[in-house]
Amino acid sequence: MPVITALSDLSDDDMVRVLTEPKNSLIAQYKHLFRLDNVELLFEKEALYAIAAKAKEQNTGARGLRGIIEGLLTDLMFEIPSDVSVEKIIITRDVVENGAEPQIFRNNAADFALGLDSRNTAS
Repeated sequence: MPVITALSDLSDDDMVRVLTEPKNSLIAQYKHLFRLDNVELLFEKEALYAIAAKAKEQNTGARGLRGIIEGLLTDLMFEIPSDVSVEKIIITRDVVENGAEPQIFRNNAADFALGLDSRNTAS
């Protein structure tokens, strides 16, 4: 006998918890992917709430969170491996809401000219 039940929508706080709290959360997964290229990925708290709001606006709930984050990070994930100067990326509310460029912090360009890149593992 099938059971039908109604579920209430998740709050913005609930959606941010889904993004951040589980051991293998979406945010943790993407941070790990960027860490593989020696890049620290950070999300401002306001950006997380903007992602949650966007998912609610699209009526996708928690299922839509991955798609929103992928939309924000896909280009970066392809560009970062070829740019060893990138050390840190910060995703802000403006990135989520208005498509602004994320804050990208680079290491000292002089080190690269001398071949002293700490990410270069070749001896």
